[in-house]
Formats: sequence, C-alpha cells, structure tokens
Amino acid sequence: LADALAAAVAGCLADDASAVCEAAVDLLAESRSAAAAHAAAALMQSPEPRVRGYAAAALARMGDAAMPAFARLLIDTDRDV
Repeated sequence: LADALAAAVAGCLADDASAVCEAAVDLLAESRSAAAAHAAAALMQSPEPRVRGYAAAALARMGDAAMPAFARLLIDTDRDV
C-alpha cells in the first residue's frame, strides 16, 4: 500500500464498527508493506485499548514487514505502549 492509502486504512482501525476494523486489519496485514506497518504502529499509541488491539493484530499478521515497527515500539518510553 502507498503511504497515504496505508494511513487511511489504518485510520479505519479506530472505526466504531468492528467489521470495518477487521477489514482494515485484513487489508493492512495482507499488504505486508512498510507503509502499512508504520501506519498500524502509530495507532499503538492510541488511548483506546480496542484500537491498540486491532493495530497489534494487523502488525502480528504482517510478519517480517512489521519488524521495524515492533523495534520502534520496544524502545518507546511511554509505558502504555
């Protein structure tokens, strides 16, 4: 996914409808792109646990494409990340 599209799809992880969130997880995970991983990782700092959960699910399914994003999360100083 291109950067702008990945960001738009990742924004759907915060949608009120769980079906929309699940579709976004599927699309991000299937793309396995660095842009998708970066967009999903940014949502790991959401104050909403549900949003963080969907973002984590997308990252977990991306495999190696998500490793740089996970590395950034591991060194984040915010204890809620």
